[in-house]
Amino acid sequence: MVVARGDDEDDEGGDGEGGFKAFPDPDSVDDGSIRSTTSAQLPGKGSGVFSPDCKVIADLYQATGPWKFTPELTNCCNTQYPNSASIKCNAQNQIVYIYLAGQGLSGKLPASLGTLTSLRYLLLNYNSLTGPIPRALVDLPLYILDLSHNQLSGSLPSSSGWVQLETLNLEANALTGELPSWLFTLPRLKSLALGQNQFTTGDPPPTIRFTLDRTLMDEATLQRNAQIDPATWRVAPSRFLERFATLPRISELKLDGLGISGGWPSAESGKWGASMVNLTKLDLSKNMMQGTLPAYIAGWTRLKTLLLDNNEFGGPIPSLANLTMLRVLDLSFNQLTGPIPAWATAQNMTILNLSHNLLSGPFPMDNHHLWQSCSVAGNYFVCTKGPEAVLSYLWRSSCRATCTDTQQTVPLVRPPVDINLPDIKSHASKNGVGRVHASSAIVRTVIIFVGLTLSLIL
Repeated sequence: MVVARGDDEDDEGGDGEGGFKAFPDPDSVDDGSIRSTTSAQLPGKGSGVFSPDCKVIADLYQATGPWKFTPELTNCCNTQYPNSASIKCNAQNQIVYIYLAGQGLSGKLPASLGTLTSLRYLLLNYNSLTGPIPRALVDLPLYILDLSHNQLSGSLPSSSGWVQLETLNLEANALTGELPSWLFTLPRLKSLALGQNQFTTGDPPPTIRFTLDRTLMDEATLQRNAQIDPATWRVAPSRFLERFATLPRISELKLDGLGISGGWPSAESGKWGASMVNLTKLDLSKNMMQGTLPAYIAGWTRLKTLLLDNNEFGGPIPSLANLTMLRVLDLSFNQLTGPIPAWATAQNMTILNLSHNLLSGPFPMDNHHLWQSCSVAGNYFVCTKGPEAVLSYLWRSSCRATCTDTQQTVPLVRPPVDINLPDIKSHASKNGVGRVHASSAIVRTVIIFVGLTLSLIL
């Protein structure tokens, strides 16, 4: 069960190709004792069932209301509201499930939530909650906690009893401070999303930034940086990332936009590469990481989504041919060099984004007509000539490629580019990511036909 997701703030429960599933379907939640909800129990049709726990719902409504709907405050058990919002109870009429995502909650959470001793699922994402995470929550027997996309502040509680927690999503808040040690000892944690907060990582700031953006540094620094090769730059491993090696069951990890610096954890230690073998989704985008991409990524054979965009990684793209389950790969806005690897065109990926790097050389033979979206814009490719000229047409039409007849000089550092330029989204979005419309497929077919015709004429 996964809660982390991508960047689309309008989507209160999306699961795009590159994103992280936001919440469990309330009808699928089964704690072994949850009472089923029938139409006769819905508000306005007989309402719900009384429980002493309903007083906590009344406290929550008083502290964070008004909501987009008026909840049952006495007979709150097994009530369901618009947009899948619901409150479910077990056979003893104890609340086990609260889902109120995007329902207009604001203000601070009441401490009385900590009295719901049977609560397993608490999902209050996409609201306007403020203040710290209540200390009273940490002793609840939660399986899933999703407080993402709110305005929560302060540091995480110093201790926790969440030994059964499987999913923790706190992304897109204003949380600060160092991550507490208990977070790295949760025995059942599978999905963790902490991105887009202001945590202290403990990583020292980079001594060199591989950017030629004149708004960020003086001219002398720019000139110095332009002479340094990101592929050969040696950088210490990120201390922050190394701490996550102690999570034995982690399968989805979202740490985007946290200011992580340094390189990948050392391959020599073997800890990080081995501990992450269960990963299906990893998001380290929008950080300040440097160095080369490690070969041990190829050992994460369950990986489906890898988002490393908007960092400063250099050197060639390592072989990921073993990752046969990989569907989404975003390495855009880095300093990667060399050709598009042949394995990338043989993978059964749906989304590929290699745009705005320092890639060069000719286009490889490909099957990218199977991709839903791809982009290799902003690189230094050579156009394919002769009978295989159709390749250039295909890469241009489907993957936003540009190329020249002869190889351009490839700089050591990528020129600055507006990161807000329109491009494909590798992260989750409300309407899905990289959906290909029939018209696009028709255009590609026409271009292939024209290209083949030209090649025969030539």
